[in-house]
Amino acid sequence: MESINTLLDQMKLNLDKVPKHKLTVVNDFINTVLYQTGKLTYTKKENRKLVGAFKDTGLDEITQEDIKELRREMTNSLEKRIDTWNT
Repeated sequence: MESINTLLDQMKLNLDKVPKHKLTVVNDFINTVLYQTGKLTYTKKENRKLVGAFKDTGLDEITQEDIKELRREMTNSLEKRIDTWNT
């Protein structure tokens, strides 16, 4: 069986051969293994409250009826465009 140092050296050599765009995949795999073995823990981020986030943007003035009207308009517009696609 290979010694741990020989295995680590081989892994380092192999990492040098991994294309740059695939390094994230390799890192994600290593993090998964570390997490599964208890060597890595994730801290849960606290949810942020969005109350007041849209203050003074005018978004708080949009009503359910406004949304329904916009949906009807978009549906009608889409139907008209579909009708003219093959003509």
